[in-house]
Amino acid sequence: MMDKQISFLIPIYPPHYNYLKFMNKLTDNHTFTIIFVLTTIDDCVLLKNYIKNKTTTTFENIRYIILEEDSNVSKHIPNINHRDKGIINIKKLYGLYYITHIKKTNDFDYIIAIDSEIEFINLDNLYEKCKNYCDKKTVIAGDTTVRNNVHSFLDNIHINSISYIHANDIDIVNKETNNGKYYFWYSDLNIYDCKLLPNFFTYINFNNFASFIEKMNFWTFEYIIYYYYCIAHSGYKILCMNDFNIKRQWSLEAATYDTYTQVKEKMNYTTNIVIGNCYYRNKHSFIVNKDEPVLIYNMNNPRYNNIYNKTIDYLDN
Repeated sequence: MMDKQISFLIPIYPPHYNYLKFMNKLTDNHTFTIIFVLTTIDDCVLLKNYIKNKTTTTFENIRYIILEEDSNVSKHIPNINHRDKGIINIKKLYGLYYITHIKKTNDFDYIIAIDSEIEFINLDNLYEKCKNYCDKKTVIAGDTTVRNNVHSFLDNIHINSISYIHANDIDIVNKETNNGKYYFWYSDLNIYDCKLLPNFFTYINFNNFASFIEKMNFWTFEYIIYYYYCIAHSGYKILCMNDFNIKRQWSLEAATYDTYTQVKEKMNYTTNIVIGNCYYRNKHSFIVNKDEPVLIYNMNNPRYNNIYNKTIDYLDN
């Protein structure tokens, strides 16, 4: 029953409604909540109709947050409603802010921000998995100090994300992240501890929305901003695979099953997400070992090879 204190937060727009077939796995036995974050009222109308007419789900714990309904936000939509302006990241942060500051329901202990292009695999003991992650205050990273063309944009992510960190906290974050060279994006679920969110939003001055969005762009990854804040103010840490003799110059994003197993055995860490190829090509092992992921991701591109150099190992999961 504790899962009712969990929410999945999903930013979405009409071209991605066709990925919502993951809803078909959900029933009224699932007690968590799904919250969709949409840009306009029209988008929300279309989404409700899509779920009603195009899915077979009996799941009813669904809520909707709409940027256009907030007068402080709606006037900025023409300027931010683009991938390069960070609209996806803004919608995730706004959804979190709405839940904790505007709606103030206190319904949730943990909120998991995910994309729509996913498939749920194992939703058992969801609350315990979120609590375990937040209690450990640890994420797995790869050392990207030695760069190749795949890493060309990583500095953009670090520079833009750390711009929201206060000057007196910069050194703490840079020390823990090796100046952003320890890359951890999508090493695990992006889980937000709700008791930390009020101070986090004050810290990044989110209530001054017009000022906040001035620095937002595609490279300001919302969970990296949050995790940097947690490093500075809540004792969150980064474990680098290289320190455990796991040679991977990337996060666990799209990692092979071999890398997944090494991290589990050498670092005592089991991630809650893997790429589709990793799961389906090793499904029996996941089931036998009782460590199926909560979900698999990037279902819009299962091989996940359109933006990365083809020599990267995870292409052949």
